[in-house]
Amino acid sequence: MKPNCTDDIIPQETILPVGHERLT
Repeated sequence: MKPNCTDDIIPQETILPVGHERLT
């Protein structure tokens, strides 16, 4: 788990919930 990976995980996690809310 690199520090740069954390930046990639933050936006990815935010897109997951956003996409689920749009699907609902």
